[in-house]
Amino acid sequence: MIEEIKKTKRNHQAAIHTQLNGNVHYQKESPTFDFPLCLLAFTNRSGSNLLAEYLAATKLFCGFQESLNYETVKHVCERNDIQTFPEYFEHITRTHKEEGRYFFIKSSWDQFLMLREWNVLGMFSGLKIVYIERLNYINQAISYVIANQTKQWTIFQRREKEQVHYDYSTIESVISANAKSNRIFRYLFEVLDVGYSYVVYEELVKDPQGSMRKIHDYFGHPQSPALPSGFEPRLKVQSGDLNREFKSRYLQQSLARLEA
Repeated sequence: MIEEIKKTKRNHQAAIHTQLNGNVHYQKESPTFDFPLCLLAFTNRSGSNLLAEYLAATKLFCGFQESLNYETVKHVCERNDIQTFPEYFEHITRTHKEEGRYFFIKSSWDQFLMLREWNVLGMFSGLKIVYIERLNYINQAISYVIANQTKQWTIFQRREKEQVHYDYSTIESVISANAKSNRIFRYLFEVLDVGYSYVVYEELVKDPQGSMRKIHDYFGHPQSPALPSGFEPRLKVQSGDLNREFKSRYLQQSLARLEA
């Protein structure tokens, strides 16, 4: 597993390192902030945006930006004349942290390792992780393939492209990539002895109150109201006839290959 991790290209990390001329390590011995950094660990189309909306509704949590993507780092650093990654991280924390709420950012497994290797985790008094996994990898992959072609990642965005084509090999590669990412997440959490709260997307959809209660327990707030009475998320399930068509075709092809 370690060799698999080491052989995987970490494109965001490499690009950020180059952009900031290697000025990426936090070198102070004491934290900058007296509160923990919270990571929402996710894979694409795993339900992280829906989970973030529920978490924000509890009034205990804030943030949830994808602040570790190279394009975001580049844009914010250039606009604010920021020269180092710790400066960048301090900037986004002070910008998005709300008083009395835990501050979250979203993270893939390689971005989590990036924060650890650059000692950015040392800027905070601790680390808390909420990790979401979508158990139906086929539905997740099909959702990603469609969204990646239309560029409509949420219902609030307009489709840039209406025509979507089915591609068996792409769906297969996305399934493999997500399975690998989730496998590495769990492996890293165990090897690094990192505690986390585990959320299953399918359970979140069925019982959001139950998922929120588990997270509240993890953060030491078992008595806090899970969700406001009558709360309904703005984000809705986007799957429709096209998803069902793609899944039917994928299952037929997979079964034929299995039995060949």
